[in-house]
Amino acid sequence: MTEDIQHNSGPRHAKKTNSVGKTVAIVLAIALLLGALGFAGYFAYTKNSLPFLPVQSNASSSSEEASVNPPESTNALDASGEESSLSSAALSSGDLYNDRAKTAAQEKADKERAEAEAAAAAAEAAAKAGIPTPLIAEYDGVKVHTPIKAQDLEGILFHQAATEFGLVLSTQLPEADPEKMLTDPDYEIAEEQPTGDAWLIAKALHLWRADTTTDMDTSIDVGAEAATQVYASVTGTVVLVKTYRLYDMIDDYEVHIQPDGRPDLDVVTIHIQDVSVKAGDKVVGGETPLAKVRDLAGEGITDIQLAFYSKAGHGNHTHVQVNNADAPTYRETRLKDAIKVE
Repeated sequence: MTEDIQHNSGPRHAKKTNSVGKTVAIVLAIALLLGALGFAGYFAYTKNSLPFLPVQSNASSSSEEASVNPPESTNALDASGEESSLSSAALSSGDLYNDRAKTAAQEKADKERAEAEAAAAAAEAAAKAGIPTPLIAEYDGVKVHTPIKAQDLEGILFHQAATEFGLVLSTQLPEADPEKMLTDPDYEIAEEQPTGDAWLIAKALHLWRADTTTDMDTSIDVGAEAATQVYASVTGTVVLVKTYRLYDMIDDYEVHIQPDGRPDLDVVTIHIQDVSVKAGDKVVGGETPLAKVRDLAGEGITDIQLAFYSKAGHGNHTHVQVNNADAPTYRETRLKDAIKVE
């Protein structure tokens, strides 16, 4: 009985043992599988998270890894590329700004230059307006232009020269009424005037001087503001420029011009300052600047005849007369230092 029991108990214990072993093997297999899966996940995680891990040299692996997770160097290139694009954009924007600034500066410079040129052209046109000045008198075919431009005229007065050398001048200007001119000094100077060898459109006064015995119309006072431009009255050559004492009070200038082809004549201009010509200069009547009107009133000269017959009231003027250069003693006294015109 006992043997049967022992005999029967052995196989039953073996079955039980085999069943437990299988269970343990399954559990171990599952654990190993889970462990393998965990390790693989961990490896993948660390590989993605840690860029410093070594990269396989296998080209296909590298390609796969690059496609899944690009290396840091690629990101750096992308970043530098983006920065380069931004820098290029910034440079382009800066260039555009500079170009616009240059364009604006150029436009401003061009505008200023155009304005300066226009002002210069206007000044030149204004200076040329009324040049050559028209005629106010003549002597034996020699045409005498007004030494003052028409728009600057303040009076025209024919009177007697202070010396016997002055020659009688003729004129086509209508005579103004002296009595009327005392209260209403209007020389009726037209705004639009001819130039050159045409006659001035204006009236002129003809007045005697009680302290002078020379012939009438042997000199002309042409009124204007002090510092007004004075032009040559005749075409010819300057033979002498000198100073003298006017009324023994102030220094004044004389400019002597010998008309072309007339060595027998000496055209003298006085009551001037800032003389701009010298002996030997060629001048054109009504066109060549000689000097500026002297401020006679400002320098203390009173009782100027023209002052009573002009609206300005100061009487400043330039004086022109045609003298007989062949008169006895004239060359020895009045033209002593003059040059000889060939």
